[in-house]
Amino acid sequence: MNSRAGTVKQLKTAVWMYLILGFLIAGLNVGLKPMLGILQGERITLIYELFETIGRTAFVLYGGILMFKLYSKRHIYRRKSIAGFMVMMSLLFVLLPVMTGYYEFVYAFMPFPWSTYPLQLLYDGHFLHSNVGAAFGGRGAEVMLTVYVAFQVLVYGAVAIKGRRIFCSMICPYGGCHAETFSEALPLVLHFDKGRDKVNQTLKLFLLTLKMFLITANMLLILLWIIALAGASFINVDILRTFELVKYLSLELMLFLALYLFLNGRGYCYYCPAGTMLSFWGLLFGHGIETNHSECVSCASCNKQCEMNINIMKSAQKGRKIQSSLCVECGHCIDACPTKTLQLKGYRKEHDQVKNED
Repeated sequence: MNSRAGTVKQLKTAVWMYLILGFLIAGLNVGLKPMLGILQGERITLIYELFETIGRTAFVLYGGILMFKLYSKRHIYRRKSIAGFMVMMSLLFVLLPVMTGYYEFVYAFMPFPWSTYPLQLLYDGHFLHSNVGAAFGGRGAEVMLTVYVAFQVLVYGAVAIKGRRIFCSMICPYGGCHAETFSEALPLVLHFDKGRDKVNQTLKLFLLTLKMFLITANMLLILLWIIALAGASFINVDILRTFELVKYLSLELMLFLALYLFLNGRGYCYYCPAGTMLSFWGLLFGHGIETNHSECVSCASCNKQCEMNINIMKSAQKGRKIQSSLCVECGHCIDACPTKTLQLKGYRKEHDQVKNED
């Protein structure tokens, strides 16, 4: 077995471990915890929180190290994405929880409208079935609302300046971090050659339809929570929380992990409500992939690297800017382009590095 094959095998083993532990621990937290006493339930919650923070970060770091072995320094965008995720996960999900003693930051570090997190905290200090208000000496709701608002301002401000890449391909603690650090090991079960046909069109249509459903459901939940905050007595918040929990567990956890088996790490990105909102926000500021910096030779290297199944080459042949709501601006296509005709707006330095390393 050659060195590359051995590294990929190590990465696949790590992904399998992540999936098995993820399903097992999430199942214990949701299925077994309600049947246990308070003390045992708190222990299950602690295990779940440690896995979601320190455990997931450990997998990101390990996967990132292996991916660095697989991709040389000329893959500027890919390596910077991996490094960004490794640093951000270490800061936000290891250092911050250890320093504060609070391990449920993940919900505050997802952009609006991923969940109704801030509205639930405003209502009674709880999010789903977690008593956030009890943290930080009884000031948990106030503290986490401040964290949430500050994060939204920073993310949306950064996306306005640098595009969607800054979050979806360098910070995202949900899907993006594993998409980049597990990339070469996926899919785990099926095998396909890289290329635009790697995503079945029926599956793609299903995921895009699911995206519309999630966006609609999230906006409806937001509206209902606003009505509840206004004092409407006919709104049953327990039903709202149960619906959001079921939605999260089925579509944003179980399906997300299942897509690792037969698609790729960006499966969730096809239908992520937050990513879609950031995409439209970035497009308002003219962000996208420029395709006219040299001549396209129609080699299709860009299409082969695109996990979002965008026909980059077709746009490059016409010198037309790529502004797709699916594009996570990972830069893999830019790394792969032999003539360096592709460039992300606002990333001239990285583009020049790619050219110099070629």
